[in-house]
Amino acid sequence: MSKYPDLRLMEDVFDVELPATRPKRGVEFSISPRFVDTVKQDYIRIPLRFKYGLTNKWEFAVRLQPYVNNPSQGDRENGVENIRFSTKYHLGRPLFGQVETALGLGVTLPVEDEKDGITDGYNHYTPFATVARTYDLDSGGQWQWFTSAEYDILGGNPDRGDKPDKDDELSLLPGLMYGPPGFWRYVFYVEWDTTRIAGGDRDDVYLVPGVRFDPPNNRYRWLPGDWQFELAGKLGLADASDDHGVIFQLKFDFASVMKSVGYDPRESGF
Repeated sequence: MSKYPDLRLMEDVFDVELPATRPKRGVEFSISPRFVDTVKQDYIRIPLRFKYGLTNKWEFAVRLQPYVNNPSQGDRENGVENIRFSTKYHLGRPLFGQVETALGLGVTLPVEDEKDGITDGYNHYTPFATVARTYDLDSGGQWQWFTSAEYDILGGNPDRGDKPDKDDELSLLPGLMYGPPGFWRYVFYVEWDTTRIAGGDRDDVYLVPGVRFDPPNNRYRWLPGDWQFELAGKLGLADASDDHGVIFQLKFDFASVMKSVGYDPRESGF
């Protein structure tokens, strides 16, 4: 067993779901400021997510998406755009070879009135699937290819009638990740969002190179528990050619943080 983080155990990276899930009773909190909004929006979204392992193969997550005023673009009141409930189940290797597979479903509900906030006012129902294959290298490192696919289905808005005035969207996110011996991980993936499958005409393509750092506890003793830091650039192409920015995510494992201060929530049955 390597002393370094195993790519097979990574549950997600940036906006890409991977097959692994939270271990049973494992809790993770994350914050992901959407700095990409600073380029042309008068707000900055700051998603906050809570994940919990129901079993060793099944997790549940809740994400709240508040936003704050972007002082460089305007003067907007702070608010909360939506809340998302999601679940993911790790199927193991049902397809072929060493390819890990997971299926999931997300439901996003608007929290605010669309006339006063930034929400589109629709319910979003998003089934998704993700696959990944990890290779162990003789040097002690690893590399992995992955692909995630999700289909965003819009529910009706009572204020507009039952039929949404925008199209459903298919997203494909194939990519590669390299993990040399150590605690840095290097990621590159492509995100393709298209409405053509639902009769639309929009294609947004993004190139996303990034890094992830899992600081070792024995070297950063001032940092309680297990943390992860992710940083990437996002470059838009095609219909999204004017979209670019930075993705940043900060995650920490709740049980490890509490244990570092003398309390183990798993011993209390949490």
